[in-house]
Amino acid sequence: MSHNGGKEARIQIAKEVSLPILNLVDEELDNPFLVSLCIVTLSHTLATTLDDNHIRLQPDAKLTYPWARITKTMLDVATSPHVTNDTFGHVVYFMTNGAMSLRDFFLADVRASRFLVSLLRADNMQLRIEGIRGLMRLAIHGATRTMNKHIDAHKLMTVQWPLHITDAFMERGFARCDIPQQLSCQAEFQGAMMRAAQDIDLVELGRKEYELIYRHELSIVNTSFVDENRRQIQTRLPFAMWVDSLLHCAKALRALGPTKMFSFGNMKVASVDMADVLKVKHCLMTSQYAEAHQTAAAAIARNPDELYFYYAGGIGREGQEDKLQLSRKGLARAKAGVKIPSTKGMLMNIEDSYIHLGLLANSTDHALCMGLDAADMASDPGKSWQRSVALLKIAYNDSTIWAKNAPPDNRNFNRIYLEHIICRFLWDGPTISGDMHQVQVGTSLLDWHAF
Repeated sequence: MSHNGGKEARIQIAKEVSLPILNLVDEELDNPFLVSLCIVTLSHTLATTLDDNHIRLQPDAKLTYPWARITKTMLDVATSPHVTNDTFGHVVYFMTNGAMSLRDFFLADVRASRFLVSLLRADNMQLRIEGIRGLMRLAIHGATRTMNKHIDAHKLMTVQWPLHITDAFMERGFARCDIPQQLSCQAEFQGAMMRAAQDIDLVELGRKEYELIYRHELSIVNTSFVDENRRQIQTRLPFAMWVDSLLHCAKALRALGPTKMFSFGNMKVASVDMADVLKVKHCLMTSQYAEAHQTAAAAIARNPDELYFYYAGGIGREGQEDKLQLSRKGLARAKAGVKIPSTKGMLMNIEDSYIHLGLLANSTDHALCMGLDAADMASDPGKSWQRSVALLKIAYNDSTIWAKNAPPDNRNFNRIYLEHIICRFLWDGPTISGDMHQVQVGTSLLDWHAF
């Protein structure tokens, strides 16, 4: 009945027999056959109850079942020398899937969190995946929703930095760090807007905006011309807000025709590609993500060597399968030798480019999320773990490259480095020692990045 009786039957079984079954387990803990029948029944029926209380236990569910005792019994069975593989698997299923809604009971019993952590050291990768999923569920109620912090770079440059942060900047090279590049590009953008207000040359402004979009993600500032009293003023330009200059410049560039080319260092770029880059950037800055993705997809069909389209098309959570494929294609094009345009007489180092780092970040995001989702489905009988493992391997590889090349002040640092550490546990769990010194460098970086 607990296997095939359906939802209502399972819930009724859980209400009627949970307590007698717990008593039986206590009495027969040394009998692996009886304990297996008891744990399988509890796991199936109680898991169905938790499905209706996935985020938090409802008051009636909290009072109906002795969750503290259930948790204790599950842990007692898991650590029993007589436990069978099948019984242990059902304990893992209950503990990892119940970690979110039973958070209070897990935190009250230190063995619960230790059990989930112990799974990360298992030789079996399936168990390590289950352990990570359980720990993520356990932590979600206390987790921040804003992994990417907005930092006012101008204010940051006016304060005294802690010595260890200064050392990290100096070790990489100040000019190769994110915040100095952001300030430099924003200053150039402001200068370009001032010149445009005088000469009304939207083509030249668009050319400069295209260059800056490739050099830094935050180079285009959404502000306007103001007077000394911070009141907006109108110029001869056909826009007030600077972000809207992207659309006007895109229109001017597109009017030049598909054969018009512009030189950027050792590269030539078609005006229509530049126009679409500006349009996509405007869509992203104004939260028009669907249109940004459609424009990027159409532009890639015309020119598969414009890397910005792969990066922009991979942003967002909806349609993760397509976004992952797009990110992977962009990384493949970069590996094949496609370059980043620059006006400095040489090609920009692609490893330092936020476009390349962004492709890696997007790929890591989607692959890890999809890999863990695939693990959910792989838990069902007859399902394969191959898809989950393949996706998690992509996340591990791309996050490793990202961690190697990203500057210490990268705006995605908290999120992607945390995902990298998760991937380390998934793939290297058995080799990580009890003191976790293998990942301490990463955790210390996350600590000081909170500055």
